[in-house]
Amino acid sequence: MSERTPSLEDIKHRVIEKATADQVFRNEVLATPRAAIRREFGVEFPGELDVQVVEESWTRVWIVLPAPPPREDGEELSDAELGKVAGGKGIIQKFHV
Repeated sequence: MSERTPSLEDIKHRVIEKATADQVFRNEVLATPRAAIRREFGVEFPGELDVQVVEESWTRVWIVLPAPPPREDGEELSDAELGKVAGGKGIIQKFHV
C-alpha cells in the first residue's frame, strides 16, 4: 500500500508540531525552510514556489490571507496563473516526497 502525497495543510501541521517540540528544528526551519522541511519530512517543493516560515511573538502577529480569487473580467486563468493562486491544492501535486 503506497502512502498518499501529503497536502500542504498536512505539511504545515507537521512543521508546526515539530518546531514546537524541537528548538533546533525551529531555528533551522526559520533560517532555511526548504532544506529543513526536505531533511525532516522528505518534501521537495517546486522551484518556483516561495517557501517562507515566520514566527509570531508577543509584539508581532502575522495574518495570512488566502490567494486572490480568479479575475472578475470573465477570463480564465492560464495554467501558470492558476498554479500561483491554487492555495496549495494544485501545487501540492508538484511536491516530491
